[in-house]
Amino acid sequence: MVCSQSANPDLLRATFYLFAFSHQYIIQDDARQHIVWLQRLIDPQLFPNDVIADYYQAIAPVGYTTFYAFFAKLGIEPLLLAKIVPLFISLITSIYGFKLFLQILPVPSAAFISTLILNQTIWLKDDVISASPRAFLYPLFAAFLYFLVKRSTIPCLIIILLQGLIFPQITFVYLGILSVRLFQWRDRSLKISQNRQDYVVWIWGLAIALAVILPFSHHLSQLGVAFTVEQMKTMPEFGTQGRTRYFGVSPFDFVMNGSSGIRPPLLPLVIWTSLGLSFLLKSQHSVSRLVTSKINILVHVLIASFSLFLLAHYLFPKLYYPNRYTYHSLRFVMAIAASIVLFAWLKSAQQWLAQRLSSNQGAFTLKETFSTSLAGLLIAASVLIPATPALVFLVESWNIGNNAAIYEFLAAQPKDILIASLDDEADNIPAFAQRSVLVSGEFAFAFHVNYYGEMRQRAEATLQAQYSPNLLDMQRFIQYYGVDFFLVHKDFLEPQYLLTKVWLVNSSFQRQVFETATQLQAGKIPALAGAVERCAIATTQTLHLLDAHCIESSQPIKPPPKEP
Repeated sequence: MVCSQSANPDLLRATFYLFAFSHQYIIQDDARQHIVWLQRLIDPQLFPNDVIADYYQAIAPVGYTTFYAFFAKLGIEPLLLAKIVPLFISLITSIYGFKLFLQILPVPSAAFISTLILNQTIWLKDDVISASPRAFLYPLFAAFLYFLVKRSTIPCLIIILLQGLIFPQITFVYLGILSVRLFQWRDRSLKISQNRQDYVVWIWGLAIALAVILPFSHHLSQLGVAFTVEQMKTMPEFGTQGRTRYFGVSPFDFVMNGSSGIRPPLLPLVIWTSLGLSFLLKSQHSVSRLVTSKINILVHVLIASFSLFLLAHYLFPKLYYPNRYTYHSLRFVMAIAASIVLFAWLKSAQQWLAQRLSSNQGAFTLKETFSTSLAGLLIAASVLIPATPALVFLVESWNIGNNAAIYEFLAAQPKDILIASLDDEADNIPAFAQRSVLVSGEFAFAFHVNYYGEMRQRAEATLQAQYSPNLLDMQRFIQYYGVDFFLVHKDFLEPQYLLTKVWLVNSSFQRQVFETATQLQAGKIPALAGAVERCAIATTQTLHLLDAHCIESSQPIKPPPKEP
């Protein structure tokens, strides 16, 4: 049993690397936001005067940037390092997760089950594999909980410091856990802790957290103010179909999903057996008697996480989005709880089987055969299904570039070129060609007013220029922004094409998007259509890359008639 369980995380890791290096142009979704710009550490001339690159580098915590900068000095590119780091992150998480579980239930075989479920949980999401700041949370959080239950003060404080430097917002959860531990439930009443060490860790932890959080907050304040609640309520970006769903959603979605919800782990399904832990601990089961008092750490984590979740709602958006305070911690709590329940179930099954075989009752009955076969299938499914490549690819959010000709052409151009496009392919150009784009859906993230205001202005200008019946509007657009290339989809004249762009349809300028689609529906042809054939310098099955200088020097001509 141990061998099969320990093999499953290895299978998940192998599946990850099967994808990570399976294609010349492949990148994890969040890496497009957080990793690509760090290529500047290798080549400072990349993305010059790039508002998008400057913004995402500015919001990157100093410890995170320093980590990649260290390896960049050794000649390891951030995009390559980001494909290697997840392996070590998961290994460290597994080690401390295993050691933490042994503090709660000192049975190695049960700890292996816990490691299995924890690995399935983190590999069936896109956090660790993104190698973004939140990926480093998992080994740090596992180590923090382990050293905390071990009452190792210095390592605890070091972890708080590292967490604050790499992913500062989660430091609030650490402080919440330390605060909860100042109180104890004894004799059916709440009492203040009499352990001096609890106060020492809390005071020093608070001091260290403030020392890293305050400078980071000051740094972010230089990016300008964030949108207020009143502003967000009027913006489709925060509505039911927006990128950051918060307002107008159903009560269930508001509590459970999206930026406002708890977001418990859905996979692996076996993790939901954690709900049976409280019943197990109240029973007379032999496993419940092996559980130590250190299991209280799970309660402390839940209290701290949900308290901050509610506080983030109350202060929204000052503490960022509420889901951040429950999303990660629940994965640890539920994995540990589920493994205790599963171990108890396996223990009972083992005892029943041993008793059944030694009782000389003859062959298994049909009911017994069915029950044991079903249990075996469920165990096998819980190990193998989460490692299915198709499922892993789906949940890990990989993006494969299918326009190599365009990436290669752009990569061969000077590093200071600028590409304008409304197509989704603009999301991939910085990663695969390492050249700047004017705007794209992936990078048009609405939180800071100044940055998103610039993104909105650029998107509106691109939309207006691309679909204007007057070529002069496109030429002025090219001159104003210094655009070198314009990327259009072959179906850009179809109204439905424009309406499939979720980031445009659910934007604050959606009215302009719908009006443009209506004009196309009415048969109005943009002037750009007449320049596509003449100015295209690279073409794939779905895209045309147009030379902006060719468009700029063109004379308006009548475009070919639209096919009925």
